[in-house]
Amino acid sequence: MTKINKAMTNTRVHDAARLGDRTYVELNESGIEDVHIDTLKTGVETHTNRLKAVIDETKGKSLLQLDDDQRDNTYRSLLYLNKGFLLHPDKTIREAANDVEQVLEKRGFELANMNYTAQSEADEALIRELKSEKLAPKVAILPSMQEVVDQLEADERKFQATQKAWLETKADDQLTQSASIYKLELMKYINDKVVTYLRAMQQINPEPYQQLITRISLLIDESNELVKSRQNNEEEIEASN
Repeated sequence: MTKINKAMTNTRVHDAARLGDRTYVELNESGIEDVHIDTLKTGVETHTNRLKAVIDETKGKSLLQLDDDQRDNTYRSLLYLNKGFLLHPDKTIREAANDVEQVLEKRGFELANMNYTAQSEADEALIRELKSEKLAPKVAILPSMQEVVDQLEADERKFQATQKAWLETKADDQLTQSASIYKLELMKYINDKVVTYLRAMQQINPEPYQQLITRISLLIDESNELVKSRQNNEEEIEASN
């Protein structure tokens, strides 16, 4: 008789989502005609999708920060590049850089520290000025300056697209709980509902459920081994410090 263990709840969030997905697949493909299995399948799917939605939202925030860092770096490059031209031996370049600097110094390095929306507005206003009839010829004189301005414009467009996608996802989901809470809810459902039911069927009517029990037992054991392996690695690191 296959022993079906309960899943360890201190698994990582992504591993829990994977266990949820694989458990759903096994329940869905079991071929067992049992209304309770259908209920369990729906419950696992619901809890897993909630957890995955939080993971996606967290990922979206991370991507948003990366895009913000990119536009910040490009903006700072613009500032540093122009400050170098202010000391250029060529008078024409120095004068063009001075005209550009009058626009840049109104924003300064503080622009990169603004909140997301304010920075987008400031970036767009700056780009419009640098591409205006008055300043565009000055920018063209400065080596590589136009390329940096174009890069800043591209970075800003990319940031706004990422922000739009993240806001739409957040608005659709309206998730307020953390991933760790949803993870625990999923693991509790698997342990208290799926495992408990399969244990009961193993005693009452084992034959139709045996293959499903074996498959889900293997999934849970694999998940638990990941937890144990991580714990052992962490203990080894602590011992070596």
